[in-house]
Amino acid sequence: MTLYEITEDILDLKSKYESGEISEEAFEDTLSSLPVEEKLESIAKLIRTWEAEGDALKAEAKKFSDRASVAFNGADRLKARVQSFLASTEATEANAGLFKFRLVKNGGKAPLEFFANAPDPSQADPKLTNLRYEFNKDAIRAKLEAGEEIPWAKIGERGTHVRLL
Repeated sequence: MTLYEITEDILDLKSKYESGEISEEAFEDTLSSLPVEEKLESIAKLIRTWEAEGDALKAEAKKFSDRASVAFNGADRLKARVQSFLASTEATEANAGLFKFRLVKNGGKAPLEFFANAPDPSQADPKLTNLRYEFNKDAIRAKLEAGEEIPWAKIGERGTHVRLL
């Protein structure tokens, strides 16, 4: 069931296009063969239908992502409990039926720890800091809007987009 009443021909065309049965070119050619108003109405209905499907799929994806987060967080909590148990018994491994737990060191680089007396990065040796430059777009825009000329910047033209009403 679709959100809008679309003719069977257009629904069939949509289905074939989505399944890859017909190319984008064949899809466009078929739409182009319709009278202009009918074509635009069909396109508008397809846009609304695909937007609704996209919104529904995005909502489902968020639900799955949330469920995945809950599952991973639960696994992490249980791992922390096992780690606490192993630490409290001063053991580095434990049998668990089909499984075996082992307490191992983390890989990768050892973490850096900064002391309370560490200097402000702006005061530290420049070889030990990163400095990132970027344009202050608000200040540049303000100068250009005030009539000042900046030889390497200008305010561009706004683009256009289609809004379905």
